Parts: sequence; C-alpha cells; structure tokens
Amino acid sequence: MASFEGRSSIKTWAYAIANRVGADYLRHPMRQRKIVELDETEDVIDSNPGVDEQMIIGQMNACIRQVIDSLPAPYRTALILYDLEELTAKQTAEIIDCSLAAVKIRIYRARLRLKEALENQCDFYHDPDNGLRCKNKAAQ
Repeated sequence: MASFEGRSSIKTWAYAIANRVGADYLRHPMRQRKIVELDETEDVIDSNPGVDEQMIIGQMNACIRQVIDSLPAPYRTALILYDLEELTAKQTAEIIDCSLAAVKIRIYRARLRLKEALENQCDFYHDPDNGLRCKNKAAQ
C-alpha cells in the first residue's frame, strides 16, 4: 500500500500488480516445458498410452495460448477474465475499471479476433477416433 499513489482506483492498481505477478509466475523457468530428445521419450511413450493424447492436447493449448497472448491487452484481459477465469461480465468490468458495455464489446471483439487468428493459423480436423485435432498451417 505504501507505493499506491492514488493516480487510479485501488482496484485497478491491485489488478495491475496481480496481473504482473501472475505473468512472472508463468514465465518462471521451473514452469517452462523441458525439451527432451526423441531417444529419451521412447520408453515413456511405450509405457503410457495416454502420452500421445497429452502431447496433442498440450500442443493445442500452446497454440491457442499463443494466439490469446497476441491479442491487444484490453481484449486479452477481458477474454481471460470472462472466458477462462469464468468471472461475470460485471465482475470483469469492476476489475478492469470500465463500464459493463465496454467489457461486453471487448469480449465480443476478442472472440472475433481469436476466431480469425485460429482460422488463419490452424487447420482443425477430426482424427479417426473423432477427436478434435489442430495442425499449424505454418508447419505444413
């Protein structure tokens, strides 16, 4: 509280701090995926049939997270709070310190941009087991 200068609301100031702390937490090297040589993975893959599925889900999550991270900050924040953190639009508006109408517009625009980016960057298809899969268009 000693560093609060009163240039914004306390809610906005606290959210900005929480946002930075969360980003720092996720960037910490201990939370980064470790790269493993293919030779080292053979034993793990053979002994655990769910590894392939986990790898595919991880790749799709990473792809979608990358697209979300590329959104402009106001859209990204509204989308994360509303869709991922499952806050109400009213709660999201309070945290962001803007009107309910502005939050709804940001969420709508964020979803549009997310959809466009995913369509431009990914080819979605169903595998033989009818599971949803994604192929990065740049990797093809």
